[in-house]
Amino acid sequence: MNAERKSIGRKRQGASFPAPAGKGELPADYFALLGWKSVYAHNAEDFGPGGLLGRASEHEVVLTRPLREKLVALNHGLPGAAYDEAVRQLAAAAPSQSLITANCEKRDLTRDGVPVTCRNDKGERVRERLRVFDFGQPANNDFLCVRELWIRGDLYRHRADLIGHGPRGEFRPMRQGKSSPVTTNSSA
Repeated sequence: MNAERKSIGRKRQGASFPAPAGKGELPADYFALLGWKSVYAHNAEDFGPGGLLGRASEHEVVLTRPLREKLVALNHGLPGAAYDEAVRQLAAAAPSQSLITANCEKRDLTRDGVPVTCRNDKGERVRERLRVFDFGQPANNDFLCVRELWIRGDLYRHRADLIGHGPRGEFRPMRQGKSSPVTTNSSA
């Protein structure tokens, strides 16, 4: 069984995302058994739209590229501004909001849909709710395990051991990683 778990996890990672030598059995292997994709990002991430995860910098936690792609796939035929607004709402973080309030707000958006206003074919302003999850066909949802991801906050630079990203690209830390103080040196 152990060999089976290891081989499944390694197959899902693909040749471009090898596991580090000597790490042994990874928690990501268990997620691979559930159909999650896995990416090893430690010191290998390139930034920009064509980068590994599509992040502009370490400051971004929500993976907006796959989030927008999934919104388009689940909500056909809307103007691009509608998808951009939905991504903005899902990725926004209000510093004055408590974590519990923010979690409840994001849960409601993902469960009930993201409300946006856009123009229809007749030029009229209409309200739409963009689906984030495909609850009718769960196999249409994508889940991604990102291992050893660097995240830069206001004070510190953190490396999370394992973060799970759902269809909306939102992150869910699985284990706390290492932290290092943020430096003002632009080469850091």
